[in-house]
Amino acid sequence: MLSGRTNPCGRLPVSVPRGPGAQPATYLGARLAHVSEVSTIDPTPAFGFGHGLSYTEFDWSDLVVAVNEVPTDGAFHLAFTVRNTGGRHGTEAVQLYLDDPVASVVQSVQRLIGYTQVALEPGEAQRVRVRVTVPADLASFTGRDGRRVVEPGELELRLAASSTNPRLTATVTLTGPNATWTTQGASMRSSSKERERIRQTTLDRFRHGRHLPVVAARISLQVRLNCPVGQS
Repeated sequence: MLSGRTNPCGRLPVSVPRGPGAQPATYLGARLAHVSEVSTIDPTPAFGFGHGLSYTEFDWSDLVVAVNEVPTDGAFHLAFTVRNTGGRHGTEAVQLYLDDPVASVVQSVQRLIGYTQVALEPGEAQRVRVRVTVPADLASFTGRDGRRVVEPGELELRLAASSTNPRLTATVTLTGPNATWTTQGASMRSSSKERERIRQTTLDRFRHGRHLPVVAARISLQVRLNCPVGQS
């Protein structure tokens, strides 16, 4: 890899801090944990989350959002072009970040909600299509009542090569009432019996020193890479 025979395509799973004063170094920090007009702290990392190197270069362009407004329990599509502008075969890591600037619970500046890799020959381009389902993987967060919720409002989406290197941005507005969901599906309110069962299970695991289960949301990000530019 150092000789150039192999083109790297890996990405950092963490942020590398610039100095000891930048800890904790995470791209998931709150707004006051980043550079701002009311703070002298500059936690800008030496290398951001998702950073990587390549012996070729890529150009991102032609971002299209199917709709500007979508219900809080709906879905929308993004499409954009990635082109290898260098002289080597390479693989670009396309990362999709979300910024929810106004919410009932303070959110991080951005969070990764999906990613994929695009392998391209020199001069080759591909049209990348992304389908995002709102409640499951986009804007949901744990509300003040302890349930996952999607609130109406404006969201900013960033297609980026890393957490510190956005390439394309788009704005989508969620409309309608709050949508709550559980691990069984979107827009579902958990019953009091189910909440009590979860609470009791959690207490039992703490008492007996067992690890808590990790409940993962079903990711609905789908990227189709088999559609060259100029074809649908």
